[in-house]
Amino acid sequence: MLSSLNAPLSPAPGILLIILSTAVVSIYAFYHQKVYFSFILHPYSIVRKKKLYTLITAALVHTGWFHLAFNLAIIYILGSMVEHEFVRHHLFGHLQFVLLYIFSTVIGNFGSAFVHRKDFSFRSAGASTGALAILGSFCVINANESYISLPYLGSVLNIHFILIFILGLCSEIRFGKKDHIDQYAHLFGVLSGIIITILLYPDLLKLILLF
Repeated sequence: MLSSLNAPLSPAPGILLIILSTAVVSIYAFYHQKVYFSFILHPYSIVRKKKLYTLITAALVHTGWFHLAFNLAIIYILGSMVEHEFVRHHLFGHLQFVLLYIFSTVIGNFGSAFVHRKDFSFRSAGASTGALAILGSFCVINANESYISLPYLGSVLNIHFILIFILGLCSEIRFGKKDHIDQYAHLFGVLSGIIITILLYPDLLKLILLF
């Protein structure tokens, strides 16, 4: 598997479904606060078997225009390449991609809900959980390629970048300031994206060069 960054980012059905549904619901929720607060993730309610649907609907609403645009940009740019790779290798690649996004979003939000289950005030929203799952999938598919340059490290392989990224999330959770960014959902989301991609395409493990 190899997704070229020079390849045209032609929209695929899965990407269109995710982007259009997220954009429509988010924009509607901007002007209808009742919908926004009904859809956001509220762990305290979820662990009490209330509002379980927010494990997925939280990905459909955003806190503002920049939040929405940033997440959709990641989903579109990386997701287009990941979905095309899935399609290239499997008849139901479009469906696999959408399911990866949905399951990673639910798993990531459930992990966050479990961690914050006793915090009544904690709430979160946004498609970043699924977006980071796509990032994890992209980095596994293109593990031995180098598209990223980091300060002091120079060009790094994608597999190394995603490992550094995960360590950075863990560090932020452990030592970072306690704000409203749902880092646990981000962490569980990117891990879900990696694991689901490997489960779908186990031969990738034979190709990844860690050292």
